[in-house]
Order: sequence, then structure tokens, then C-alpha cells
Amino acid sequence: MKKFILLILVLIACGGETIQESTPTISDTTTTTVADTTTTTVADTTTTTVADIRNSYEIISDNYYEPFTRYVDIKGLRIFVTPEVSNDFIKKVADTYVIMNNNNSSINSSLRNKHYSSLADWNIFQRLGYEGPGYYEEKTGKNFDDAISPYPINGAYYENVTDYIWEVPSASSNSQIGEVIEHLLHTITNVSFARAYPEWNWYDPSSKIRQATNEAIEKNIFDDSDYQSLKNRGDEEGYHKITTQEFSFWFIVTLWGYADIYELPHGEFTLSNKEQVKNQLPIAYELYEEFVTKVINPPSKSQLNNIFNN
Repeated sequence: MKKFILLILVLIACGGETIQESTPTISDTTTTTVADTTTTTVADTTTTTVADIRNSYEIISDNYYEPFTRYVDIKGLRIFVTPEVSNDFIKKVADTYVIMNNNNSSINSSLRNKHYSSLADWNIFQRLGYEGPGYYEEKTGKNFDDAISPYPINGAYYENVTDYIWEVPSASSNSQIGEVIEHLLHTITNVSFARAYPEWNWYDPSSKIRQATNEAIEKNIFDDSDYQSLKNRGDEEGYHKITTQEFSFWFIVTLWGYADIYELPHGEFTLSNKEQVKNQLPIAYELYEEFVTKVINPPSKSQLNNIFNN
């Protein structure tokens, strides 16, 4: 089985990474139960209340995993959080992820369980940070690669991660929604799906996700010019990792009807609705129908607005 370890991890607005691992122990741990008394019903396809969603996980404080001092575990995914991030933002991200794991009539439990097993077996995790790399560079006087360790100093969480989700207090709710959805999808598709399903193995030139990405590039629908420098310096693996990651995000949010959130068509992705993707990108659409619809529940825009505007 081919390994997924990148010699150079390519992140958008993230730093380089050094692999460390040790046997985990539990120390200096406190638990905060997330509670909310609101009874506002989340709209559209679910009758789950915001209170129900928020009572389904806990925010755990644990200095063992520094530089991340809190974490949340939901459906196999661990979300690590830096000290500066607010509990309110943690709840927004966690609530969004919970909705993405709701059931609907299209969900295939067998396929979904492979995804959950991938998350757990490979210690896949998501990181939440504050503002962006510049915040940590200014705070420490170091470049981002050195300002904050990319992995928990202790424990088995390393390597199987992609970029940060940034809390930006000055950002609009639409901007924060876009930030959260994009980077959750990066983690789900490019890390977990890539481990769970051969069709999503971006490392394999014959995989469907590689074929779909190549089709979009050849048709000038997905612009890979921002990532060509990786190829130019010989990092083919890094190039394929990030292009499949970004392309997957674009076609999924387009099929979810998020054109207004991401201001589609975009310079990097020229389509803006489901029919265009279905007609012009048949391989990507097939991947969506065979896997995405059967594993992920798409949050409705009213659900997202309910989370991010409260």
C-alpha cells in the first residue's frame, strides 16, 4: 500500500511540519460540557435543535497536546484548538461538522463507516487557529514554521492533517462559513477519503480523483497555475495532493449550491451550478454521487446562518 507521507506538506496559509510521536498519557485534563438552552429549530431537512447539536460533544482542556490546549472529538475526528481561539468559534465549527454527519435518505452506512474508521485508525485531525499565520509570527517574532508546532508535541497525532481553520473575529459570517466548510472538506476528502476509498487516493495516478482533476484542468474549468511551482521544483506529490484537495472542495460546494458563499464562478473554478458540473465534469459528478452524497450530509444555508449568526 502506497504511503501518503508528504516530504513537503503543502498548506494554504499554514506552516511546515515535523513528525513527532510518543506514547500518550492523560495529564492536566479538564472537561467542559457544551450546553445551550436555545430551542431554535434548525431549518430544512432536520428537526434537530441547536441545543441538541451542542450537547452532543464536549470541549476538553488538556495541556498534554500543546501547542493545542483544547480539543473536541466528533465521529472519529479530533479537532485541536490553539489557546487564542474562542469557545464560541469552537462550537460553530463543531456544530457545522455535526450537521455534516446527520443522516438523510442518501447516506450509506457501510461507506460512511469506512470513512469513520479511516478518521479513527489514522488519527486524522483538524486544527483551529486564530486570525492566520501573521498573528503567530507577530506574537513570537518567528516565521510561522517556527512560531507554533504543527503537530501536538505529545501523542500519536501527526502527518494525517491538512490546513487550519482560522477564527477571524472581523470577518463576516459568510466569510467564516466559507472558511469552515472549505477546510472541513479538505480534511474529509483529501485525508480521510483518500485513506478510506481507492477512488479518492490522490497518490494513485489511475484513481478517479486524479482523473477528475485532470479532466477539469484540461477543460480549463479548474486553474492549477497557483500550484505549478511545486511541479517546477520536482514536488509532484505535493502538486497532486493540493490540486486534488482544492478541486474536490470546488466541485462539492458547487454541487451543494453554495455559489453565493464562494462567489462562483471563481478565478480558480469557472462553474457555478449543479447542471454545469454534471454536464461538463462527469468524473467528478460520478465521485460525488458514489461517495459524497452517501457519506456527508450537506448543511443547508439556513442551518449555517443559524449557527454563525447566533
